[in-house]
Amino acid sequence: NLPHLTTAGLKRHQLLDPVEDLEARICSEHNKPFELFCRTDQRIVCMFWVLFDHKNHDYVPVNVEAGQKKFELRETEVKLNQMIQERRAKMEGLKHTSKLNKESADRQAAAGLQVFVDLKQIFENGLDQLSKNIENSQTKVEQLTQNFIAELGLEVKVLMQSSANVYQLLLSNDHVHVLQTFSSVNRVPAVKDWSAVSVPLPLYEKMVRKAVVKTVGQLQTLFRKPKMKPHEAELQRRQSCKNPPLLQGEHANFMHKELGRESNPDLFAARRQRCPLRD
Repeated sequence: NLPHLTTAGLKRHQLLDPVEDLEARICSEHNKPFELFCRTDQRIVCMFWVLFDHKNHDYVPVNVEAGQKKFELRETEVKLNQMIQERRAKMEGLKHTSKLNKESADRQAAAGLQVFVDLKQIFENGLDQLSKNIENSQTKVEQLTQNFIAELGLEVKVLMQSSANVYQLLLSNDHVHVLQTFSSVNRVPAVKDWSAVSVPLPLYEKMVRKAVVKTVGQLQTLFRKPKMKPHEAELQRRQSCKNPPLLQGEHANFMHKELGRESNPDLFAARRQRCPLRD
């Protein structure tokens, strides 16, 4: 049993619930517990402040003021929780944005890589075809030239033999022999008239321009195709070994706009055959 509850002299004492920081709850000037809150000075005080120092101030019990402060604390708590939820929602939104950004970047990087792979293949095919065409034209001209040279060489031999016969007859002092052989020696062998014969050089520059315009036409035809999903493009490329998949998005729009200035796509309808690149 507590003596303060049974002893007459101690019953007049005021009891407090056990606390760790008791000194902080006792007025240092009057050695009395804090029981009131001075709203005028915004501080907790003991009863003696009311009686002596701050008679005209606005006082309320500490439990009343604490209840008011707790009400304000609950409002602050609601506001803080709302701010926390808003920021968490913002964080989730930013995480989703980051995820979409990465997915879009990866997707566009793959699409961009495919764009340049396809462009590279188109231009390589055009260059290969141009090189073959130039080589074929050069070979034809070279063969024709060599045939003419060989034919002319044979005629030169025949003419040189006739010239030698004429020269020998000119040196002869045998008048009878000159008269007997004159008819057979004094004649020009039947040979080709080479005055109109020539070997025209191929228009290699024109061949280059034609190859470039043809490649541009293939790109324009490529851009006009319907949009195709990546897996469908891959399947078509591997199965048909035909045109490379459609250049998509801003790459196609840009290239189509630029290439449209170079040539008329209706002039070139031939399709370029291409097998898929090997892995």
